[in-house]
Amino acid sequence: METKINYYKILNNWLYDRNKYTPIPKELKDTKKIPTTILLYHFKYSKYIKILSELFNSYNIYQMPINDVLKLLKYIIYKTGYKPPFVKYEKIIENKLLDILKKKYPYLKKVEIAFLCNKIENSEKKDFFYKMFGLKKDYEKKKIKKLERENKKEEFKKLKQTLTVEDLLSDI
Repeated sequence: METKINYYKILNNWLYDRNKYTPIPKELKDTKKIPTTILLYHFKYSKYIKILSELFNSYNIYQMPINDVLKLLKYIIYKTGYKPPFVKYEKIIENKLLDILKKKYPYLKKVEIAFLCNKIENSEKKDFFYKMFGLKKDYEKKKIKKLERENKKEEFKKLKQTLTVEDLLSDI
């Protein structure tokens, strides 16, 4: 049985070993598994992305050999001490609010919209946001129907407790 190699784990271990003379691991040398655009992806949340985008956000980055890209990446990390932040991804729950926000803010990613939906759902001002996006009517209707069902169940239980077989037979 062949074990799978996690190239990104090897890459991160090599990038953050704090030794600029560590050679590139043999698994990463001339590999096609890691694209040359890893340089731009790795720094997308940093202050260096503007400079890197101007230099490499063209066909230049595709022409560079992966070994050179990895050496440059290691050098930048060694000199700056940069470590990418952890970005938490929210579970995407499909609902009307998500659809409305997608239409209203098409430039946001689906993950960002899901994060916004979760914040709205857990907010104290949930009713305000639902009303703002035109969902308040549906939300109120569902709430009223739920209360009606609960009331009917309670009334049936009360009626069941008060009625006896003799009461039912007395009407006949």
